[in-house]
Amino acid sequence: MALAVITFNGERLEDPITERPLTTVLRRHRQLREQVERLCRRLVECETESRFSARLEMRLNELLAQEEHARDEMLRFAVESIEDCAAKAEHLRWLLNEGDSGLEDADWNLLLQSFVNSTPVAAGAFS
Repeated sequence: MALAVITFNGERLEDPITERPLTTVLRRHRQLREQVERLCRRLVECETESRFSARLEMRLNELLAQEEHARDEMLRFAVESIEDCAAKAEHLRWLLNEGDSGLEDADWNLLLQSFVNSTPVAAGAFS
């Protein structure tokens, strides 16, 4: 069975049925980061209007926990191909361009190990 590669404005679009596992992990992390950013902006608007929203704050805490889990999954995901390396590097560039990657030294170690070995070591193993 032949697979078709579809591009849109030079960006490769893949069939969601055959999407690579890493693509799913990266997309989930990006979506959660964007949701956190939107909710943070809403909370700032509430503060400037002297309103307090416990509901928004609870939702933010939930989203932050989900984003942390998705970030950890992204860091640990072992690349399987050069395409995976490029996708992961592009995602990291996006994080860095956002100004707050949320990555600590142990996270960087996990990330780098995921490029080298298909079974990343536990956090702090390089310390």
